Parts: sequence; structure tokens; C-alpha cells
Amino acid sequence: MADVLGQPLPEGYDGVMSSLFLHHLDERDAVRLLAAMRGAAGRLVAVEDLVRSWRGWLLAWLASRALTPSPVVRVDALRSVRAAYRPEEMIALARRAGWRRPRLRRHWPQRALLTEEVSCGLRPLLGRGRGPSGTRW
Repeated sequence: MADVLGQPLPEGYDGVMSSLFLHHLDERDAVRLLAAMRGAAGRLVAVEDLVRSWRGWLLAWLASRALTPSPVVRVDALRSVRAAYRPEEMIALARRAGWRRPRLRRHWPQRALLTEEVSCGLRPLLGRGRGPSGTRW
């Protein structure tokens, strides 16, 4: 385990990703994390997180009551949605962190994938194309 804000991220990885962590950070620390991730990634940065929305809050409320009797989960689920960023806020944070071409894709259930291709190689990392074996990716 490492403190991602207290020490530099290790380098030498093609991709660096974060999943369901960004909403735990205030704006200043979120920008610091996104900048550090971009600096450590050789090719791709990917950040998966919740989207703050009334639909997300409603889904969290329903799921936390239907799936568990835990009062901790019921409280944390709603707090997490309230703390999450809206898609336009995620893009703005990425730009403040030095990302040049941030892309955001929303998907179910009220989540977003924020990505940046750090360096463009011969074939795209995301999108349409064919892999070495001829399979579509």
C-alpha cells in the first residue's frame, strides 16, 4: 500500500488507472492525483468513478437498501454519490492537471470513465481497430 498523494507514483507503466477513488478527494488533491497519474503513465491514464446526479443518488439509495442491512453501507453509498464529481467537473479537473485531450464516457450505473492517451503510437489504444491477431478492439 502506498500514499498516492504523499510520494511520487512509480514510472515505467504503459497504463495507470484508478477505480472508484476520485470522489474521495477534494478538488486540489484530485488535480494532484490526475497530474501524477499522467506523469507516471507511458501511454494511457484511465479514471473510473461515480457520477454525481439525482439518478445516481436514487440508485445508491435503492441498492443500499435492497442489497444489505448494513447501516454503514447505506450511509456511505449516499455520501459517495454526493461527493462524486459531475462529468464536466471531471473534465475540468483533468485539464487543470495538465491533460491535453481528456475523454469522458458515461456508462451504467451512473459512472464515468475519464481517459487520456498520453502518447499516440502506431495504433490507437482506445476506439476502433484490429489487434495483432485480427480481432476487433
